[in-house]
Order: sequence, then C-alpha cells, then structure tokens
Amino acid sequence: MTTGRDGVRERAYTLAEMVVVVLVLAIAAAIVIGSIGTTKDAQAISGARVLASDVELARNLAVTTQAPHTVLFSSDQQSYKVVANYTGG
Repeated sequence: MTTGRDGVRERAYTLAEMVVVVLVLAIAAAIVIGSIGTTKDAQAISGARVLASDVELARNLAVTTQAPHTVLFSSDQQSYKVVANYTGG
C-alpha cells in the first residue's frame, strides 16, 4: 500500500495477484472452448452407435428368420431403414 498526496492509503493489486487471475481465466476459457467441440463429437458418436445397433438388428433378424435383411440408405431423405427380402429397385 502506498500513501497518496492527501494522506489516504491507496490499494493496488500485486503482480502475483494479477498472474493468478489471468491463469484462472485462461483455464476457464480452455475448458469452455474444449467443451464446445465435444458436443458435435458426442452427437456423431451417438449416431454411429445407433447405426451400428440397427445393422446388428438386421443381422440378428436375418439369422433368426433365415431370410435376408438389408439396411437401405436414402440419400435424398437422409435416412435409412431395415428391410426384409429386399430384391432391389
């Protein structure tokens, strides 16, 4: 603390206090920035798991019914479905 011209003590932050504040803000920013990308990654992983589960379902249906089952993808509707005895077309 220093004393000003009018005899009132002035309060200032030390360099160490400023460094600590900057480090805390940097860590908080890194956590926020890191979590932004993981949301899209989690959605992609979730979608891949659903697709893998449906492919497994098609396989299990084919084994249990002794009939071919196909996973058909529709690019224009951005979807897919499991179809029994698909002949093409």
